[in-house]
Amino acid sequence: MSHWKRIAALCLALFVLAAAGCSAKKTDMEAVLESGKLRVLMSPEFPPYEYKDADGNIVGADVEIAKRIAAMFGVELEIVECNYAELQEALLDGQGDMILSAFSVSKQYAEEIQCSDIYLNTAQYIITSAENTEIAVEADLEGKILGVQQYAQGDIYATDIASAKNIERFAELSEAVQVLLDGKLDAVIADQVTTEAVLAENSETLKKIYIGENMGHYCIGLRKDSAMLQEINALLATMQASGEIKTYVLQYTMAEQEQAEA
Repeated sequence: MSHWKRIAALCLALFVLAAAGCSAKKTDMEAVLESGKLRVLMSPEFPPYEYKDADGNIVGADVEIAKRIAAMFGVELEIVECNYAELQEALLDGQGDMILSAFSVSKQYAEEIQCSDIYLNTAQYIITSAENTEIAVEADLEGKILGVQQYAQGDIYATDIASAKNIERFAELSEAVQVLLDGKLDAVIADQVTTEAVLAENSETLKKIYIGENMGHYCIGLRKDSAMLQEINALLATMQASGEIKTYVLQYTMAEQEQAEA
């Protein structure tokens, strides 16, 4: 090989290496640390997990968990408000770094999304008209029209377990409750604390029926290749062991009830 050919080959090799280095994709953790900000996607209509207080601020148990994660990474927390049904799409589109919004363990995830370890289990309830005598137990849901929030735990339950006549999916649970009040649904499925919040505002017109413990399993949604998963799981384990997460749930359950009564 001539002298000039050797130089040309060397230059080409250096160019390829440089291009490879420039095109190396940052991990989500590197992007968070570089930006100095953790963007957490939330749908603030799930008291006591995430909801808006009297001043319009997003608060709740999940917000406190998000604060702890941001502090662990030494970055600022930014809450990105998003419709619950669009949380997965927003994460994959890069609008946020994680989903922390009463996000249920589910088979309905996009392939590019993974779940952290479960940080909270909750019972599930049927919400139906106070005058409804046809629904008293889970078996009575067969042949009925159910309302659920799309992708929430109630949706998973209704899809996988209940032999319902039809399942109506709504972007917001409040929409499902309103359709139930309008007499166009037989029942709505929701977790325990969400059910309590709904009944607090509709105690004379609606009633709840217990389904079972630990039907709802909540996790943090991350991209499939997330470099943050291991550290987040370690933090969640510490918070669970200390009872910190349950303390937040109780704290905001009481705060939301006081707000509703004000």
